[in-house]
Amino acid sequence: MIEFCIHNAGQNSNEKIFSETVMKLPPEKQKIIIDSYAKVRGNLYSRSCGSRNVRISVHSKILALQIQEILSRSNIFAIINLRNKHYTIEYTENAKFHRIRHKNNYYFVPIKKIERQEYNDIVYNLEVDSDNSYLVKGFAVHNCTAPRYDTSSLHTAIVEIYAHKNSNVKYTSVQNWSDSVYNLPIKRAWVDEGAHMDWVTGELGSKVTMIYPSSYLRGRGASTSNLQITLATKGTFKDAGGKAIHLAPDTTSRIVSKSISLDDGLTVYRGLVRMNEGAKRAKSHVQCDALLINSDSKNYTYPYDEIYEPTAEFSHEATVGKIGTDELTYLRSRGLSEDEASSMIVLGFMDDIMKEIPMEFAVEMNRLVKLEMSKMGAVG
Repeated sequence: MIEFCIHNAGQNSNEKIFSETVMKLPPEKQKIIIDSYAKVRGNLYSRSCGSRNVRISVHSKILALQIQEILSRSNIFAIINLRNKHYTIEYTENAKFHRIRHKNNYYFVPIKKIERQEYNDIVYNLEVDSDNSYLVKGFAVHNCTAPRYDTSSLHTAIVEIYAHKNSNVKYTSVQNWSDSVYNLPIKRAWVDEGAHMDWVTGELGSKVTMIYPSSYLRGRGASTSNLQITLATKGTFKDAGGKAIHLAPDTTSRIVSKSISLDDGLTVYRGLVRMNEGAKRAKSHVQCDALLINSDSKNYTYPYDEIYEPTAEFSHEATVGKIGTDELTYLRSRGLSEDEASSMIVLGFMDDIMKEIPMEFAVEMNRLVKLEMSKMGAVG
């Protein structure tokens, strides 16, 4: 029995780790192990409402993470605290109300506190093969942050994606830089036969942003979709768009750009659609919509199209509009304030793309847009 325990859980307290055999057990059997462990190394408190608070203390960080993972398989969210070189795992069972929300394979955890720390040293944000890029159940995730500077600073990133045969890739990026940053990223994708590439981007903040995600459709039946939201506030410039290069037959592309300009902010759509000779039956549609909040805001559209294949189909449409008094009057007659009515119009303008953004990004995007517009008194 001693040898069995050592083999499956380790020996020294700070080196304990569940074996691969334990980690591959069904969730119901793993839960039995955790319940037994809690009786020996934990505190249990049962409430009159039927819930049970559990606290388990361990010395091994790996073991603490394994226990947290095992509990998540039984839809139980656990937090880990480090106290006096002890890792404490805390969770509640059968809770009637919990701020943590579980959906599919994700937990949505509210942020309780954000702290800002001054940093005056040089920042190099050039990592590629590091812990900042990782894979989460088929989703490529990249964390990119930078401190706020009073002087101008540059952010440049290179993103290259290979969508292999019959694959389906989606890249979502919501960026909100400080107004001292010049944001100049480069993003492109190589799309093979039968594969699909989705670009979904939201560009807020920054002094200047220039971004044009491109897709090279080099396999028969390859397709791409490029959905983009840009917001230019006072004294800022957003030059954004998309590129689709059709190199093979039966390829399709769709580019949708939504831009919002506040105060004297300037938004520009600059895109390229190229259909090479031999890209038979290729199809492309470009849509550029702009919303101007006041008389000082501006928007320009510079589409660039090269069609060399007679059988290809291409269409481009562009609209520019303002928040009209008729719409505001109608919404205010339904009991909304002017700020609420303006907010509803702006968020409705972005709705086509917001549907394509993951829920947690869409919520954050709504908040950021409202925050930027509230600074000029247009939206509460």
